[in-house]
Amino acid sequence: MILENKYVRFEFCDKCGSITQIENKTTGKKYLNYNPNETPNNNYWKKLSPQALKCDNLSHRFVKLTLPTEDHIGKPIYSHHTGNPIFTKTGDTLNISFPELIYRGEKTGIFINIDVTLSQDSKEAIFELHIDNKSPYMIYEVWFPYIGGRYFSYTETKDIITTSLNQRNIYKELYDKSRSTHTFGNHHSRINIGPEYMLPIMDMSDGKEGLSFCKYQKEPSPTILMFENSLYTRDKICLTWAWCHQIFVKSGTGFDLAPCGVGVHEGDWHITCDRFKKWLYTWWSPCDTPRELKEKVALFHTTTHGFSGEPIFEFKDLPMVAKDCQKYGINDIIIWDYTTSIYLRPDKGDFWEMSKEREEEFKKAAKEIKDMGVYLSAFINFRLLVKYNKTYKERHKLAQIGLYDDIPTYGFGPCSMDGGKYIEPGMEMGSEAICYGSDGFLDYAQKIIDKTFEMGCDVFALDQGAEWCFCLSKEHGHKSPWEAWERSYKWFGDITKQVRKRNPKAYTVSEVPDLYNLNKLDMWWDWGWRDCESGNLRLFKYVFQNFIGVWGVDENQYEIIADAFALGAMLAVATKGMNGKLSDVPYLAKKIKSLSVLKDKVKDYLIDGEFLDTQFIEANNCNAYLYRGKDFNCIAVANNKGESREVSIKCDFDVKTGTLITENSEITISAEDNTFKITLPPYSPGFIVIK
Repeated sequence: MILENKYVRFEFCDKCGSITQIENKTTGKKYLNYNPNETPNNNYWKKLSPQALKCDNLSHRFVKLTLPTEDHIGKPIYSHHTGNPIFTKTGDTLNISFPELIYRGEKTGIFINIDVTLSQDSKEAIFELHIDNKSPYMIYEVWFPYIGGRYFSYTETKDIITTSLNQRNIYKELYDKSRSTHTFGNHHSRINIGPEYMLPIMDMSDGKEGLSFCKYQKEPSPTILMFENSLYTRDKICLTWAWCHQIFVKSGTGFDLAPCGVGVHEGDWHITCDRFKKWLYTWWSPCDTPRELKEKVALFHTTTHGFSGEPIFEFKDLPMVAKDCQKYGINDIIIWDYTTSIYLRPDKGDFWEMSKEREEEFKKAAKEIKDMGVYLSAFINFRLLVKYNKTYKERHKLAQIGLYDDIPTYGFGPCSMDGGKYIEPGMEMGSEAICYGSDGFLDYAQKIIDKTFEMGCDVFALDQGAEWCFCLSKEHGHKSPWEAWERSYKWFGDITKQVRKRNPKAYTVSEVPDLYNLNKLDMWWDWGWRDCESGNLRLFKYVFQNFIGVWGVDENQYEIIADAFALGAMLAVATKGMNGKLSDVPYLAKKIKSLSVLKDKVKDYLIDGEFLDTQFIEANNCNAYLYRGKDFNCIAVANNKGESREVSIKCDFDVKTGTLITENSEITISAEDNTFKITLPPYSPGFIVIK
C-alpha cells in the first residue's frame, strides 16, 4: 500500500501494515534499506504464528504494546505478528485497521487502528493510533510509530541523531563492543534516550537531508526515544526506532495516542525543530521571566556545610562571599547545604532542620546579603524520601506508587526487559519519589516554601523540577496518573508565582527542562551543557527563544566560558570545588568582571534577537551563532582556545560593515565577499553587530 504526494512516499506492507519504505521524492533518497538476507533468530520465531514468520523481517515494525499479566511482568505484543490488516484511503488519510492482536498465536483481546494523514502540501505525515483494550489487563506502554530497516555499518553512515539531550552517531554506539547493550535472550542491542531533558523531537540527517520524528502532545507526559539493532551482530546495524509512550489503558477502555509526525527534509536538525515550533507556538507561551534576570552574567555557587556534614563556610561567612562576588559583577548566590534535603544529609533531620543558633545565623546573613542587593537561594529537593530519615513514616504515604502490588517506585516504569527502561535507579538506597500530584503534597511543600522564604531567600532553587514517572496510587486523590502529572506541573508554576509576588524581579531556577515545565520556571540548570553531555543547549535555545541555560564553570573550564557566554547562558561559577571565593582564582574573577561589562553592551542583542544558531553563517576557527532582530543581525563569536586566533565568519546575506564588540574594544570592521575576518583573544567572545 502506498501513501504519497509530490514530496514524500510511504510504503506499507500489505501483510502486516508496517512501514517498509520512506522516500524523499525531491531528492530520490530512500531511508529504509534493510538487507533481506539478514534474518532474526529463526529458532525463536518458529514458535510464532505463520503470519509472524512471513513478516518478521527487519523492516516490519510499527506498534509494540507492553502489559502485565499473571505470568508476565511486561508482555510484549507486536502489530506485525497479527495478520493482514484492512487498508482504507479517504482523501489524504490512510486508515490501517488490524485484526485482533496475537501473542504467540493466541488472541489477546486488543485491537488497534492507525490513521496516517499526508496533506498534499506537506513533507510530513501525521500518525495517530487508537487502542481498544478488551483484554483483562491494563496496557501500560506503547512504542509508536515503530520504524525499522535502516541498514549500515557505523563507518558507512553520515546519519547524526539530534535530540534535546545530545547529538550522536547511534550506529557507532550500537556497534561499540565495549558497551553493554543487553544483547541476550531475544533482546537486541538497545539504547534508550530520555526521559530527562527530552523534548519530543528527533532529527536524523547528514546535514543536507534527513528525517524528522516528532511527538505532538500538549498534555504533560514523559518522552523516551528507543533505538534497537535488529541484527545479532554489531558490525552491521539494522536500526529501528520508536517513541515509547506510557499510557495506562485499563481493561474495557480505549485510548487515542497523541499524534506523531514522520517527515523528510532537505537540511539539518533546524528544519525538524521549525516543524515542531510551528505546532508548538499555536498553544505554548513562555514564562514571564524578568528582563533583569536575562541581563545578568553569572551566579555563584558555594557550599556551606556539605552533604557529609563537613563545614566549608559558615552562614556568617556568606556576606563576605557576596561582597567578594559583587566586586566582579555577580549579585546572585546559591548555597548548597545538607539541611535543604532529607536524602543527602549525614543525619536523619528534616528540611532546614538545624540548631537554633545556626538558623539565626543564616537569617542574619540573609538579611545582610539582601540589603547589599544580592539574591540568595538554596537548592531544595522535595522529591526524594529515604527510609533511614526520621520523617519517612509520615511522608511515605505521599510516595509514587507503581504498577505492582502498591509498591513505591523511584525511577521510570517497571523493572521489565520489555519496558522503556530496564531498571529503577535509586532503589539500592531505599529511595522513593514523592508524588507531586497527591492531595497531601501541597501542604507539605508549602511548609518548606514558607520556611525557605522565612529564612530569607527571595529566589527559589528547585532540585529535580520535572516529572518523569507516573503514580498509580489509589489513595492520593488524583483520578489518574495523568491528573497527577497535571497537578505536578501546575505546582511548578505556582512556585514561580509566589516568588514573583514577594519580589517581581526574583526568579526560580531548576534542572531537567522539558516541554511542560519550561513555561513554569525561569532558569534551567545542568552540569553537562558542554559538548551535549546531558543536554543540548543549542536546541533548547533554538526552540524556546526565552530559554536561559545555567552553565556550570570553574577554574578548570576556561575553554567553554566564551561559548557559554555567546549562547546567552547564565554562568554558574564555582571555585575550589564550590569551596572557595571567586577572588581565590584571580584569572576567573577578572574574566567574569570583564564579561559582566560586555554583557551590558550586548544584552539587547542577546535578549531581543531571535537565536538562529549556526544558520546563515559559516565560521572558521571559532564557534559562531546568529541572533536576528527587527533591525539588526548580531553574530556571537567564541574563541575557546588558550591563544589568540584569527577567525572568519562568512554570511549567507549581504553585508559590508559591522561593529565588533569585545571585552576590551568596540570598533567598526569591514566585510569582504560577505566575510568578516577578526582576531579574538584567548578564551574570549566577540559580537559583530550589523544594522
